[in-house]
Amino acid sequence: AAAVARLRSPRAPSSLFPSRQRDRVGTRVASQRASRSYRAHVRYAPGSAMTGEHMLYAIALANVAVFAAWHNLDPRFMRANFLVSEESIKRGRWHTLLTSAFSHRDVSHLAANMLALYFFGRDVARALGPAALLNLYVVAGVVASGAHVAWCEYKRAERAPKGRGIFQSAGRYWENNVGYLTTPPALGASGAVNAIVLLNALLWPVVKSN
Repeated sequence: AAAVARLRSPRAPSSLFPSRQRDRVGTRVASQRASRSYRAHVRYAPGSAMTGEHMLYAIALANVAVFAAWHNLDPRFMRANFLVSEESIKRGRWHTLLTSAFSHRDVSHLAANMLALYFFGRDVARALGPAALLNLYVVAGVVASGAHVAWCEYKRAERAPKGRGIFQSAGRYWENNVGYLTTPPALGASGAVNAIVLLNALLWPVVKSN
C-alpha cells in the first residue's frame, strides 16, 4: 500500500529538475551579490561638494520651477521657448530641445515623471555622481526631443502627395515649406527619466528599489 501511495503521489515540480533549480538560484544570488557590490564600491568622485542625490533633487526642483513658470509667465513666451517642434528648430530655437525636457502638461504628468525619477534615480545618482547624472538627463532629453522632431519630419514627408500634377506639386510645396507649422509640439521629461529607469534596470536587474 505504501508503494502504491508513493506511485500515486505527484512529485513536486521543483524536484523534477533539481540541478536546473539550483542553477537558477545560484545565478540569482550571484547577480544580487554583484549588484550590491557595485552599489557599495561605485560612488561619485571624493571631494565633490555636491552628491548625486543633491543633483537628483536639483533636477526635480528645476522641473517644478518650470511647471510653475508655465502657470505664471506669459504663455506665448513659454510656448516659444519650452515646447519643441519642427517650427521651433527651423526658427533657430535650438534650446527647446532641452527646455522642453523640463516642461509638463499638468500636475499628474509632473508627478508621474518625478516619482519615477526619485525611485529609480537615487541608486543611479549614488553610483554615477552628480555630473554623470546631469549629463545623462540632458543627453537623453535632447535625444528624445530630437526624435520627436525627426518623426514629425518623416511623417510629413510620407504624407506629401506623389506624382507630377499641379495639385501634387502644390501639395509637396506646402508640406516642404509650410507644413512644419502644423506638426504638433512636444514637452515632457519622459525621455530623460526613462533613460535613467533603463540604466537602473541594466545595472541592478534583480534588486528591488526602496
